[in-house]
Amino acid sequence: MYVLKELRSNINILGGYRDFDLIPEKIGNGSLKLDERTESSSKRYLKAIKETFLDFKNEELEKLFMTAMSSEKLSLQVKERILALQFYTVDPLFAQLFSECFVKIIMSGRAVLTKHDVISYLKESIENGDINLDWSDETIQTASRKFLTILKKLGYLEGKSKKRVTEVYNGSDFMIFYHYWLKALGDASNVFESDLFDLLLITKEKYVFLMKQDEIRDSLDWQFTGNRFTVEPKLSLNEFVNEL
Repeated sequence: MYVLKELRSNINILGGYRDFDLIPEKIGNGSLKLDERTESSSKRYLKAIKETFLDFKNEELEKLFMTAMSSEKLSLQVKERILALQFYTVDPLFAQLFSECFVKIIMSGRAVLTKHDVISYLKESIENGDINLDWSDETIQTASRKFLTILKKLGYLEGKSKKRVTEVYNGSDFMIFYHYWLKALGDASNVFESDLFDLLLITKEKYVFLMKQDEIRDSLDWQFTGNRFTVEPKLSLNEFVNEL
């Protein structure tokens, strides 16, 4: 259970950024000049992008992320999945809404998520003291809508008012990167216990099935005993980055 007493989130701002899908290209090219109608809008979006996607827990994560964004080998689909990794890692409200609201609803068997689901979750969490926010109903509604917009931009949802969950891409290229990210984050002792496991949006059984692919086994050493799954990348981080 998350308890957020201090909150810094860019969900509302980035959820309204029309060129969100261009963020990987802009970061990868080292050109963050934004095409906005006003200077104030450009500054607001640029600040949100920097705080979310250019603020790293450590140098290893920065090296992984920046190399991935500039990589010609990785598809835009993979880069969007990596954006989700970074968003979850640095934005506590996004992480809480993703794991405690979105994932729990989807894993309960529902295929549709609405703004009202997120509004109800936020109001209940604020009332229970799990999130320390003094937000008006209008702000809560805005954050709920923008959160769903971001999930759509990141490839988790599709549709308009009632957004349906999509089949999330977990190809070998992303799965290998994902485990280097866990290693750099110091969160690799048991993959199943990592909060970031939620981002895969798959069951443990499906995860084990994916990890048996030859391409993954050629890149990662892993052991599965009982409910414990440990992974050790075969290359050093620098060697992996050079391959990207």
